[in-house]
Amino acid sequence: MKQRKWLWVAVILAVAVVAAIGSLRGDRAATVPEGGERGRVADLVEPALQSGRPVALVLTYQADCCESTRRFFAEHRAAVESLERAYGQKISFVWVDVALYNETDRRGLQKLARDFQVTAIPALVIVDGAGGTVGKFEGQLDETEARGLLDRLVAGR
Repeated sequence: MKQRKWLWVAVILAVAVVAAIGSLRGDRAATVPEGGERGRVADLVEPALQSGRPVALVLTYQADCCESTRRFFAEHRAAVESLERAYGQKISFVWVDVALYNETDRRGLQKLARDFQVTAIPALVIVDGAGGTVGKFEGQLDETEARGLLDRLVAGR
């Protein structure tokens, strides 16, 4: 009986450590609507799309996977975070963790993918203030090309 108790204590500690490491790494997996709980994708995305500001939808994946996949998504995340630092004053960046929302709102996630014709992740979808898609990057992000598109968008061209 004592061994079982210690096993549960070890499991609980391991989960706490994994959660703490995730928050220290700055993962955006916990992105939720302002003032709300994680639930529906629309609750996260719709307010930004209805704001009249340009929006950068970032569909990413924050789950345990192999090292090369983690590295690929980390590089994508770093590139988009660089764009967010440069353009965040003029463009709303909305991060959608596909793994997280696949558990809570699979239909909403599928609708988002259909609406913006996303066929691969990671994806960066650029939407103008009127709600029209002006650019989409799937998979490996060409940061130079993305910056060019964002420059034209904020300049009104």
